[in-house]
Parts: sequence; structure tokens; C-alpha cells
Amino acid sequence: MNELAAAINDDANYNTTLTTALATKLPLAGGTMTGDVLYNDSVKAKFGAGSDLQIYHDGSNSYINDTGTGKLRIGGDTSVSITNSDNTVSYAVFNDANAVKLYYNDAKKFETTSTGVSITGGASVSGDITQTDGDLIYSGNINWDISHTVASQNIVIKTTPSGGSPTEAMRIDSSGNVLVGTTDNNVTNNSGNNPGINIGVAGIKGYMSSARYQGPPLSINRLGNDGDIQLFSKDGATVGSIGVNTDRLYLSTATRGIAVDESGGTLLPVNGAGANNDNSLNLGASSVRWKDLHLSGNISVGGTVDGRDVASDGSKLDGVATNANNYSHPTGNGNNHIPSGGSTDQILKYASAGTAQWADASGGSRVLLSRSVMNNTSSYVFTGVDSTKYDSYYIEFNGIVCTQDSKDFLMKFSDNGGSSYKGYGDVRGTLFYHKGGSQLSDTWNEDMRISRQQGFTTSGNFGANVSGYVMIMNAHGGNTVTTQAMGSATYRAYSNEQVVTLYSCGTAEESYSRNIWTDWNAFKLQFDNGNMQKGTISAFGILK
Repeated sequence: MNELAAAINDDANYNTTLTTALATKLPLAGGTMTGDVLYNDSVKAKFGAGSDLQIYHDGSNSYINDTGTGKLRIGGDTSVSITNSDNTVSYAVFNDANAVKLYYNDAKKFETTSTGVSITGGASVSGDITQTDGDLIYSGNINWDISHTVASQNIVIKTTPSGGSPTEAMRIDSSGNVLVGTTDNNVTNNSGNNPGINIGVAGIKGYMSSARYQGPPLSINRLGNDGDIQLFSKDGATVGSIGVNTDRLYLSTATRGIAVDESGGTLLPVNGAGANNDNSLNLGASSVRWKDLHLSGNISVGGTVDGRDVASDGSKLDGVATNANNYSHPTGNGNNHIPSGGSTDQILKYASAGTAQWADASGGSRVLLSRSVMNNTSSYVFTGVDSTKYDSYYIEFNGIVCTQDSKDFLMKFSDNGGSSYKGYGDVRGTLFYHKGGSQLSDTWNEDMRISRQQGFTTSGNFGANVSGYVMIMNAHGGNTVTTQAMGSATYRAYSNEQVVTLYSCGTAEESYSRNIWTDWNAFKLQFDNGNMQKGTISAFGILK
């Protein structure tokens, strides 16, 4: 307008000047710009009645702001590109009816396709990735790694049952265990309804464990032909297998095994493939034996049993009547079994009709009635008195050792079967008695004992013992009973290894004049204190 004013006021040819000046101006109705429009910093080019679209530069950054209603639309007939200022580096390219491409440093990283998107390089996602349809497919020619880069965390796969919410189905924990249907990394020690599968148990590589509630935890199904179902190896070498052969389950090594034949109800020897293998397996060995064999049927032997040909020997009994071997031994005279007991040099002698007894070979009248080995025994009791068979009794004691020192060896009698025994003051009480002094007298008093001094534990001595015998003759003859006894107490000295006799008595006899012996029926031998640690006592009956 200044130019117009100057042309009017100063120019005589203002009409021409005015026309020329107006020709360089843009009319309000619009027109064609033939030059640049320069906006200073922060001067905005505004569009719309309400200045809805604004374009400006603030000296540092450039802005395109849509501050009004509606959308900011950037359109291109075939493509829209966002590049650097000289159009040499692409940032984004939007193609009509074709791919949208995003770039990093002019390298394409993201591209839409007709079936989805294509990503070149990695993708870092901080939230959930939701896929509503299709499959997750990897078609690269290098490994596809799924990794969790944060320590002590798990990779969890969840599924959603019908009508339910997402539930964990499997996880790979931070120790490398694969857990299926459980969060427990050791289902081996579970109980109750707590099933699951572990591949790798509690961090132990190469270990698998399966637990199922009230059902088999493992099912293996071989399809097609017969053969191995499960192989077992040691250090890379196969050592055995479990398999099937003609519907028979077998357990075998490379060449031998056993099979269960369900149809025949038999346990059979087989080869490594489960086929019949006759006469190929032993049951145990000479030094590795089975214990008991319990059978409800027959035994069929093709060889020998302890060297005996059972098949041949058994046929010899085929003609023998049933129950022929159920032997019943006859009874009566001449058929009784040999009695128990007996000792060296003894023989069997007549006792009564059809009955024999052991007796001494010399004289043939002494019968062993009882023999006992002392083992910390308190007393030797004899109740086998039988006035109908025996006239006299011979009692022999050898090497009787007491558990205490300085004790006397006694023989006591009873008239009530051993329920009680007579005392020292009764002629039917103690048979032995030491009258005094260091030696037993040859004359016996009605109470008499063999005295034993040095003990088994006495310092400087060992092997202290009492030995001897007692004869009771005409034992049931009332006032004609005669007794005979001989015995001694000895020990072996450490110093000279010689036997020392402490007390002894020679053979002596005495006939009792009082008829009070007729009712005795038992006796016992013992020390007056302590037990009989060692030695033997034998009682013989002299037949009438």
C-alpha cells in the first residue's frame, strides 16, 4: 500500500505504475504465488476460521498442529513418505493398497503385508502380546531362541479351559526344569492328588518324573509290528529292553530274557527279541540261591535232582497202590523205636516186654537216666526215681566249677518229688559233710559234704573244680540202704602248673540202721552258695 501511495502522490504516470504494482499482489479471492512466503520464527500460518491448523517454526523445532475438531489427514495418491530434508533417508513410507514401511537409520525394520506384518531384527515388548487368530510360525534359517533375560524368572505357558480363565499348563523354570501340569519341581515325593510331569527334577539334568492320582503315571504305546517298547542303556551301550512279541510282554538282555504268556499262563525263557528260547536260563546258581519254592501243582523235571534221575525213578512206583508210602510203624513187642539218650560204650538191654533201655556194656546193668552240662546252673535236680525198675543209683559229677570261692558241694534229698528238700540235721537231708580238719574222714557221719576252697576267680589259681561220684545201693531197702562216695576239690596253680588237692575223701560206705530212707524220691546237687559254672552231672539207674 505504501507503494500505491507513492505512485499516486509522486508519479505523474500513476495509472501505469499502479497497474504494475497491483499485478504483483495476491488478490483476496486467491491466485497464483510466484515467489516464496517467508514467516519469521514463531510466526504461524493459520488455517480455518478458528485457526484450527497452525504451521510454524519456533527457532528450534517445526510444528504442524491440528487444534480444532476433526482429524489431521495427510494424503497421497499412491504413496506418502516421511524422509529427511533432502529426501535421501526414509523414515516411513505409506503406500496406497500396499505395504506400510518403517525404517531405522534408513534400514527397513517393520512392514505390513497382506497376511500381517514382517519384522526385521528383534522386537522388545513390555506388555502383553495378544494373538486372536492364526499360528506363530518361524521360517528363518537360524535358531529361534525364546529367552528370559531376567534372573530367577520362569517362562510360563497358559491355556484357557472352556468357560474358565487362563491357567498355567507348562513352565520352564529358572533352573531349566520343564514342569507340565504342576508348579512343583519334584513330583517324585508327592502324595495325594498332586499330579504333574517333571523333565529335570529339582535341577537334576537327565531325570524325568511323572505323578498321576489314582492312575498309571506312564503309558507307552508301540504301534505296528512287534519289538522293543523301552530300551535301557549304560554308557551308550544297550543292556536290555522291555518289549512285546506275539502279545507277550518280555524283559530281556541282548540274548536272554523272560516273557509272560497270558494265554498259556506261563513264564517262559526267551531270546533278546522275546521269542521262545528253550533250555536257556537257570533259576539261581550254586552260590546264589532262591529261598523257598511254593507250588500248588506238579513239578516236571527233564534232568536230574541232586544227580537222581527223577523221571526214571518215579516210574518205578507207578504200579504201587495209592498211599503205599504212608508208612505207619507197628506197635507192640519187637516193634518199638530205639529210645533216645545213650552214651559211649553203652548198649541196649531189656527193660520190659517190647521195651529196651541204654545200659553199660560192662556188667550190663547200669542205665543212663539223665546227663546235664552245667552253664551257670543253680542246681541239678533228678526226679527219675523208679523203685519198680532200679535197685540202686550211681551219680557222677565231673569238673564242677562254682561261681564263688570257698563254697561246699552238697547233695540233698526230697520225699515229695523235689518240692522241698531236707535240712542238714535230717539223715535224709545232706549226704556229704566235712567233719573238720583239712581231710575228709573215712568214717562218714549222717550229714556229710565235700568242701571246696579255692575259687575259679582266686588270684594265682585257675580251674578249681569238684569231681567224684555217689553210689546209693539197695536204695529202696529201708534200713539196708548203703551209700558209697568218693570225691575231691582241686585246682591248678599258676606258679607251677600242678594240680593241688584241697579236700578229698576216699571210698567209704555206711549202712543206715533207721528205716527212714524208704520214702525218698528225688535229689539235687548244688553249692551252698553260688551257681555251677561248668562241668557235667550224670545219673544212672542200676536195674534190678
